[in-house]
Amino acid sequence: PSLRSFIPLVRFADRVAHFGMSPSSKRIHSDLIRELLGPDNLGDCIRQCSESKTLVPEYSQNEARWLYHFMQKNTGRGDLRGFLLTNHAGRFLGGCLYYYKKDKTAEAMLLCARKMHESLIYHEFIQQLKQDNAIGVLGRMIPGFLPVFGEDKVMFKRGCWAMVHSCRPELIHVINTGDAFFSCLEGELWLRSPRDRL
Repeated sequence: PSLRSFIPLVRFADRVAHFGMSPSSKRIHSDLIRELLGPDNLGDCIRQCSESKTLVPEYSQNEARWLYHFMQKNTGRGDLRGFLLTNHAGRFLGGCLYYYKKDKTAEAMLLCARKMHESLIYHEFIQQLKQDNAIGVLGRMIPGFLPVFGEDKVMFKRGCWAMVHSCRPELIHVINTGDAFFSCLEGELWLRSPRDRL
């Protein structure tokens, strides 16, 4: 209820900000195809978006389908939605998976892109949220998207944390340098209710 009271103010601020929007923030590449991100293409999307990373998750088609359906059943987090972008040759450029909540906020669970396409996917995600009439979005910090977050003045707030341990220093190095692909799917966040304390 407290968030809903800010909706008129946020809409006004969006209209004002629109006039000062930089050209890079506006939607371009209208020749791209937006498809539904679902159980049958989730695994392929993650596989193709993580191919430039050294450490990546491995999902079989059956595992990706199971994961998607399990997340879909967790309605306590919201309504599971997602899309992916492909070019005219059918190549995946990136996509996102998020929960849309009753309070009109969204929680990004997966935001991934091929290298050099982060800005495109991010702005497509923002356009999708506008179509959903979302008033806010939250999610984890993603190293590859940091330049885009910086351009768009995304607010960073200290929140959930993770501890990583390995006897192999090369694995720690890969993670510390951002050369590992991680999303909220590679953990137990999607299993929980948003009210659970970690």
